[in-house]
Amino acid sequence: MEQKTGKWELKFSKTADKVLLVHLSGDWHIENDLPSAIDVEEHIKEDPYLQHVAFDTKELRSWDSGLLTYLIHVIKQSSIHNIGVDQKGLPEGVQRLLSLASVVPERTGERREKAPSTNLGRIGESAVKFWRANLEMIEFVGEVFVAFLKMLSGKAQFRRADLILIIQESGAEALPLY
Repeated sequence: MEQKTGKWELKFSKTADKVLLVHLSGDWHIENDLPSAIDVEEHIKEDPYLQHVAFDTKELRSWDSGLLTYLIHVIKQSSIHNIGVDQKGLPEGVQRLLSLASVVPERTGERREKAPSTNLGRIGESAVKFWRANLEMIEFVGEVFVAFLKMLSGKAQFRRADLILIIQESGAEALPLY
């Protein structure tokens, strides 16, 4: 079976020693509408004697996270069917990223709580929050001042529909009626 676009190509072959060889060539970028790993699963289901999946990337020109996503799905499908995956045929960078991605995931419910910060840390956090709040206040006052100047000069634009809406919301709708 072979899949091919103008950007990438995917071929499968089986060796005599019960290995499914996945040939990847071209540019494997996420925007190139890459294939799914279902094809690998179909090849695995076709041959019950298959023992390994290996890769041939000699003609692979460039890749990004799209290739990594495809390979992670291939590895997952292979492990579901108890088939080993030989990553030696992959580029070194891909192998390192896959090993990082395969690190044991964090167990749910065992996330560490944020450690209480020191007094100096709390003072710093308070100072940052105070500074940000002051910047937002200054920005608001500046916008109000500019709008006031426009109103005085007669250049302010205010839609009547907005005025009616504000009057309506400030009237009976503003009261909590039960």
